[in-house]
Amino acid sequence: MLMLILAAVLLAMNFALTKFYQKNGNNTNYEILIFNAITATFSGLIFFGINGFKVDFKTFSVCMSALFTMLVFTYQIIGFKIMARGKIAIYTMFLMSGGMILPYLWGVFFLEEEISLLRSLGLIVILLSLLVSNLDEMKLDFKLFIMCAAVFVLNGFVSIISKTHQINDNAVSTNDFVIINNLFSALSGYLIAFSCRKTAESKKRQPIRLKHIIIIFMVAATSGISSFLQLKGAQNIPASVLYPVITGGTVLFTAIAGRIFFKEKGSLKLNIGLVMCFVGTCMFL
Repeated sequence: MLMLILAAVLLAMNFALTKFYQKNGNNTNYEILIFNAITATFSGLIFFGINGFKVDFKTFSVCMSALFTMLVFTYQIIGFKIMARGKIAIYTMFLMSGGMILPYLWGVFFLEEEISLLRSLGLIVILLSLLVSNLDEMKLDFKLFIMCAAVFVLNGFVSIISKTHQINDNAVSTNDFVIINNLFSALSGYLIAFSCRKTAESKKRQPIRLKHIIIIFMVAATSGISSFLQLKGAQNIPASVLYPVITGGTVLFTAIAGRIFFKEKGSLKLNIGLVMCFVGTCMFL
């Protein structure tokens, strides 16, 4: 369980660092693509070294990684747009709740995982926390709601793919899968960024400075290690437990980071929602 809590803390740090990068004026599609590509490069190199500078490829894992990368790549781009319009807590709550609810249902209905009354009530409490926390703000910005709904679904399928890969006998190791994922992310990011660079050159954009490189490296490290811990957990921990714990912890820690680093003041409804989310998560332990 400590492994999952650490994964949630690292993921919250990742969101906070990404928000800081975005607040420095890096909002064009070109800059977002470059950010994702460099992040994936750093993360891939870190795990390539951890893995003894070798990587194993299997057809099943490569196919799953390609699908995994496409979904992550899409919600990361949308996520930048969400954080530019609203609070970091809103993005995190929709992203992480999707990554919890869909694999929870998948585990119960397709993997025959055990379901209990307490965990079912916990799921309902977490869903209510999302409604209480974000309903007012969603009414004010319908486009923001559509983007949040998109990352909800996309991250849900990312979690399902991760779980499916980790329990398959034809899959590569966790380290290898992380490396392959980052390889796909880096290559696709660079290729798409290069294809649209002429359009980007016509717009005013921030040059990549040393502080940006440091932020990107920290994002890569927190993202890579968190992904590794979640994938390791997916090997032995039921999806109906794993993803609710990651969700509740990440939402809570991200909200705290938003208040500390970005002075995002929480309303009474948001505070109530965070407490409900935490209580709901505890019901899964």
